[in-house]
Amino acid sequence: LTLRRQVQLGRVVEERTQSLQSLGEASSVPIVAMDLDGMVRLWNQAAERTFGWTSEETIGRFLPIVPRERREEALRLMRRVASSFARAVTDAVMESPVRSRPP
Repeated sequence: LTLRRQVQLGRVVEERTQSLQSLGEASSVPIVAMDLDGMVRLWNQAAERTFGWTSEETIGRFLPIVPRERREEALRLMRRVASSFARAVTDAVMESPVRSRPP
């Protein structure tokens, strides 16, 4: 990718991230996003009301609703779910008909 294209893609990612965060904050449903290490990356206001922890207390830390002694089990489950999802997406893409660009 050219530097110009990388900058353009970076802007698109930033805009979409901001849009998703705004949508998440406006939601009345608790929304929690974690990475594959179990670290909280998004914790909206509805999650604060539901679970009692603020975003400042949770973001960048392990998911607080999981007891310390069950963290390894939770990580294995999250990774298994993520792997299954990735396989399903890959399978769906591979099975879809190939489209060519019209001449």
